[in-house]
Amino acid sequence: LFDNMMDTRRLIEYECTRLAITHAADADFKLMHAALMTMESNIGTDRFFYGNFAFHHVLTAASGNAVYAMIFNSFEKAICYFFSLYFCSEERRLKSISQNRLVYEALVARDEAAALEAIRLTLNTGVEGLSRVLKQ
Repeated sequence: LFDNMMDTRRLIEYECTRLAITHAADADFKLMHAALMTMESNIGTDRFFYGNFAFHHVLTAASGNAVYAMIFNSFEKAICYFFSLYFCSEERRLKSISQNRLVYEALVARDEAAALEAIRLTLNTGVEGLSRVLKQ
């Protein structure tokens, strides 16, 4: 189930990133920035992963496809549970902020290649890291 959910997440977020290059509005960028600020201000708390979830949810909404955002939102409880397991170290939290910031900056610049590479890196880092945590 975990692998299936992560495969679905990769497909949705990759496509949403591609679509957000042309569909994201200034309001979406403000919400993404606010989510990054939430992550940074909660670096040492259990609230960190809610900011992370918010960032990725805004990304799916910024695609212009409401169904993608609804599908992603339907995974909220499961994703936040997995985030709570993975983001237990400050090192992982800082890396996540850095990688999500790359996604954000590439989207703001409307740089499709950079945005797609950044979301791929972000998702692969998280999924691979969480897989290692779950195996322990």
